[in-house]
Amino acid sequence: MNKTFWQSLIPHAICVALFWIIAVVFFYPYLQGKVLQQSDTTMWEASSKESLDYRKETGESALWNTRMFGGMPTYQITSPAKSNYLVYVQSALALFTSGPLYYFILFSICSYIFYLALSMPVWIAFVGAISSAYVTSNFLLFATGHNTKILVIAYTGLILAGIIQAFKGNRYWGLILFGFGVAFNIMNNHVQMTYYALIMTIPLVLFLIYDNIKGKNITRFGITSGLMIVAGLVALGASASLLWTTYEYAEDTMRGKPILSAKEGVVKSSSEVEGLEWNYAMAWSNGMPDVLASFIPGFAGGSSGESLDKDSYTARDLRSKGYQPPKEFKAPLYWGPLPFTGGPFYLGAIMLFLFVLGIMLVQDYRRWWLIIGIGLSLLLSMGKNLEWFNKLFFDYFPLYNKFRAPSSIASVTSFFFPILGILALGIIAKEGEDKNEMTKKIWLSAALTGGFCLLMAILGPLFYNFNGLNDAEYVQQGFNPDALIKDRISLLRTDAFRSAIFIALAAGILYLWKKGTFNLQVSMIILAALVLMDFGGVSNRYLSWDSFVKKSTAKSTFEPRAVDSQILQDKSNYRVLDLTINTFNTSINSYFFRSIGGNHAAKLQRFQDLIDHQIQGDIQKLSQALSDPAFQTNDSVRLNTMSSLKSLNMLNTKYFILGQPGKEVPLVNPAALGNAWFVKSIETVGNANEEIEKINSTDVSNTAIVSNEFDAVMTSKSFDGTGAIKLEDMKPNEIKYTSESGQPQFAVFSEIWYGPNKGWKATIDGQPAEIIRADYLLRGLQVPAGKHEIVFSFEPRSFYLGEKISMLCSILMIGLIGVIVFREFKKKAAEK
Repeated sequence: MNKTFWQSLIPHAICVALFWIIAVVFFYPYLQGKVLQQSDTTMWEASSKESLDYRKETGESALWNTRMFGGMPTYQITSPAKSNYLVYVQSALALFTSGPLYYFILFSICSYIFYLALSMPVWIAFVGAISSAYVTSNFLLFATGHNTKILVIAYTGLILAGIIQAFKGNRYWGLILFGFGVAFNIMNNHVQMTYYALIMTIPLVLFLIYDNIKGKNITRFGITSGLMIVAGLVALGASASLLWTTYEYAEDTMRGKPILSAKEGVVKSSSEVEGLEWNYAMAWSNGMPDVLASFIPGFAGGSSGESLDKDSYTARDLRSKGYQPPKEFKAPLYWGPLPFTGGPFYLGAIMLFLFVLGIMLVQDYRRWWLIIGIGLSLLLSMGKNLEWFNKLFFDYFPLYNKFRAPSSIASVTSFFFPILGILALGIIAKEGEDKNEMTKKIWLSAALTGGFCLLMAILGPLFYNFNGLNDAEYVQQGFNPDALIKDRISLLRTDAFRSAIFIALAAGILYLWKKGTFNLQVSMIILAALVLMDFGGVSNRYLSWDSFVKKSTAKSTFEPRAVDSQILQDKSNYRVLDLTINTFNTSINSYFFRSIGGNHAAKLQRFQDLIDHQIQGDIQKLSQALSDPAFQTNDSVRLNTMSSLKSLNMLNTKYFILGQPGKEVPLVNPAALGNAWFVKSIETVGNANEEIEKINSTDVSNTAIVSNEFDAVMTSKSFDGTGAIKLEDMKPNEIKYTSESGQPQFAVFSEIWYGPNKGWKATIDGQPAEIIRADYLLRGLQVPAGKHEIVFSFEPRSFYLGEKISMLCSILMIGLIGVIVFREFKKKAAEK
């Protein structure tokens, strides 16, 4: 192989090395052994504790999680898949790094490949990669632990590169990039980000179709499309176990069809609509201030905990009241329509300048693709704040109503937004372009975008009153709303001038480049440094070296409280309901206990129904009883109250945690029904609404509520309820009981029903037994007289067959890399 080939790799190697160096600079504390406390990662660690421990102890995948919401599949908690070998390729793509370096280096390399596929010169591709990887939204995502979002968005670049190469360049390299982009994107399992990226890619595909029809390239287009479909199917096959189980699971979650029928005159909840309910789905919707904050980061006040210094209006006001805030402290400056936010999805002042320049310079289909795609994403991000537009998507666009928080599409916009500007740089780099005309357009773009920022600095405060949704609460916390408003206006003006300065500097660099003062390489290195300063300066407000802590500090999150240690002394099997925390929005208890609560955006619909229609009512009953002195002193009153908490008792809620933070106490529930019990009768109901409503009027310890859909398998509906049934062993994928009775009985188990035919199987003495749904969401079994061993095992075909398909397809794709690399080396050798 000749020297020219190896020499051609040197600039790429330098860029990759720079990606590593930049990541190290931004996240140096990680190399010192420190870690970032990410809220979502903390929740994930708690919810996945049981599954990870089980895999460590047995080497097997836990497919069922017993510790959240009474029990649910692990598919969307801790991926049990082990047969997709592309994870090793992904590690190589991230240079075998870990932690934040892993995500940002991988993002940089994927974006770099994308811009090279657009035929950009190396150093322009480098600027594009930096602009995509180090955008502020990625720092915000990483700060909260949305790590898979970062990866899914990163691989959008490979998918787009594949599409463009396949139809406009090298078909086979396009197929490789597209196939691996899809495979990696799906493997990292954030369907919402994949969906948003697809929406923004649709205009590109439509323009390519039109372009090929216009150019009469229909045959080539058809062949390429067919090959891409094949590549896509193989890529999907690499994640077959993930996709199949997710598809199967989604039908039974809040994102699926409703189980309950809505009543007339009653506001619908997520229990009664297909997909998500509008208000729930749209809670996090951007407003116009948030959109403008994409270019002026402080326009909407930054974050709900924005850093202020001792000279701020708020600091001075606090000092006047006798408080002494530190030199730097956080204040709630955000005043937009979001409930709260960790910071703006800042797209960059320099990128705004380049985007407008791209509109002027780029003349092909890519201009309109990006204008339409980005414009659409900004409109969609506004959700309920642009209801007439977004309601159309929510009601009629396939799958759109399965997702919540439309503001999160801005994370995907952050990848697409720099593209047009980088294409403009590619045009400027071409020889033969009219320098004077190019210079005029550079300054025109700078005047338009910089002038907009200056206009906002001067007139922005006239358009808004800067009152925030939560200002009344902040007053209760000691903040002066007038001081907050002054600081909000100050931040808007400071950042507007800041954006204008960065635009002027970027325009100056391009001018000097075009004039010949700097060559391309020097100009792009300086521009990349400016981009890093622009994004880094904003991102550092929300994620800095100071955000990292010692590992011992991070682990202290999972130190058991005194009340936790007290309950953990009970080694039996039970569930816990913690009323001292936001129990249905945090999974921290799942680190220690089998919990009634948890944190998951796609919990089982039946459990959500039970929360809405039964559990919340039971919690209210308990709260009222706790204020009754008789509950505290009279055992009979306490038992009667506890016995009335039917939904919680049938879930075997043995302990309630009460009190205030730091002063929590356990309350033992003597009415908890245990792991399993025999009932005396079956009450048959005709529909789901009756099934859940009957819980209120039924003694669930003696009567099981069963849908008439199980009539064909029921041999009797009356029993004497005598005998004993006992839990012998519980593992995530298998539960064993023993029973003994003189007569046939019907047993109800305090385990969540998931079916039919979705993996849970029951045997009695090794013989298959039909699992019957009881009490709306529990399992029931007809148990014959005598002594028996009852075993529930979770063996979803979707997972085990899916794993075999995943293995086959991932090996095929890795083998394809080997073939391509071998052919390229052979080709280069032949050229020599």
